[in-house]
Amino acid sequence: MAITELIFPTIKPIKEVVDEVEENWPILSKALVHPNPGLLSAFRGWVISENDKDVREQCREVLIFEWVEEASFYSFITSDQFSSFVGMIKPYIQGPPTLQLYNTDLSPKNVAGAPVLEIIRLTISDSEKVKEAQESWKVFSEEGGPAVVSGHSLNLEGNVVVGMLGWASTEARETGTKDKTFQTALESLSVLGELSRIIVEVAPMELSAL
Repeated sequence: MAITELIFPTIKPIKEVVDEVEENWPILSKALVHPNPGLLSAFRGWVISENDKDVREQCREVLIFEWVEEASFYSFITSDQFSSFVGMIKPYIQGPPTLQLYNTDLSPKNVAGAPVLEIIRLTISDSEKVKEAQESWKVFSEEGGPAVVSGHSLNLEGNVVVGMLGWASTEARETGTKDKTFQTALESLSVLGELSRIIVEVAPMELSAL
C-alpha cells in the first residue's frame, strides 16, 4: 500500500506567467521538497488532455507525491515550510487547488515513469460501490495491458476512486483503449459514477537525501 497525493494547480493562462513559473521552478521546487523527509517520491508536469479534449491552453499543472504515511502529509501541510511555499506560488495560480490524498495499492513510481500516463478519476455517490470500482482496475492490466496503480480517497468529500495507467506509448494507448476488455471495464466504471480521464506528462522531482 502507498499514500499517494494528486494536485492539479491551474497556472494563470498568461505566457509571461507560465514562463516565469518554469524559470523559477528550481527555486519553487526546492522550497517544496528540500528538505521533506515525509516524501518518498515526487513528480511534476502538465495536463495534456481531459476526456480526449486538448486542454494544454488551460495551463494545468500536475504534482504527484508519495508519502511515507498519511501523517506525513498532514504534518507537512500544517508546517511553516508549506505556508512559505504557498506564499511563493500564490501569485502564479488561479486559486488554491484541492490536495487529493489516496490510499493506493502500489507506489505511483510504478506508472509515473511511463511515456504516457493516464489518470482515471471516478466520483461515486454510493459508498457501497467503492469496492466494486476498485475490483474493476484489475481488468485494465490483464493480457499485456498498461501498468496500473489504483486506490481510494482519504480526504475528499464523497467517495473518489482513482486509477493511474502507465502506457508504453501513444500508439499502445490507442490500441489498448479500443480493446473490448478495456472498453467493457471502462463502461463498468462509468455506470458507477462520474468518470474523468486525464493524460499528463510528468518528470521526477529531485528529493533531498533522507
